[in-house]
Amino acid sequence: MMAKRSRFLARFRIVAVSHLTTRVLPGRANKSDEEKLMRLLKYLNGTRELGIMLGGDENNELNLQAYSDASYGIHADAKSHTGLFLTLGRGPILCKSYKQKSVTKSSCEAEILALSDMVSIAIWMKDMYRDMSTTPDFTMNIYEDNMAAIHLVSNGMSTSDRSRHIHIRNNYVGQFVENGQIKVIHCPTKNMIADILTKPGFPNSCIFGIIYLGIKFRRRGVSWEILYKYI
Repeated sequence: MMAKRSRFLARFRIVAVSHLTTRVLPGRANKSDEEKLMRLLKYLNGTRELGIMLGGDENNELNLQAYSDASYGIHADAKSHTGLFLTLGRGPILCKSYKQKSVTKSSCEAEILALSDMVSIAIWMKDMYRDMSTTPDFTMNIYEDNMAAIHLVSNGMSTSDRSRHIHIRNNYVGQFVENGQIKVIHCPTKNMIADILTKPGFPNSCIFGIIYLGIKFRRRGVSWEILYKYI
């Protein structure tokens, strides 16, 4: 639990464990499940020298912004998986990875569920940041890679053909877009940092996350090759 809460890099393997725990019943784990768990433990032990670099972005500014993503129908019961990432400048100040509670009919609906959860967190964090920094009110950017979801929440399209909970969540996000509290901006999937929180990571996506976050080794002489050994 300490590793899950204190080291963002562990998410690359914690997401895999999250998927395992949703399908493996008590006493039903097999050899493959055991091997995946051991690989996670080896990863945590082998990357203890990695740390997250916090601070300003490429322009040395502290801008609060969020990323929201979902993997559609990835679980055995057809439920999707949400990944949320919140940053202040550079480096994560909050990240979440969890299975959605409802089955959705499309990737757009899955993205709206994730986006509505991100908006709740973002508005709360935005208000707290303003109070602590005496920053004037501002529009917070939330990055999303699904154009259909962006169009739906930004233009107030009818959701009468959708289930009630999707309709409510869509309008929940839409009210904050309409009053200027947030702005939902398209982010290409290849640049979506929250994507690594929605599925077991592949090496390329993991390395992209590492470079984006500015993760550094705390001790000299440690090789980047160690990452490829475990991810």
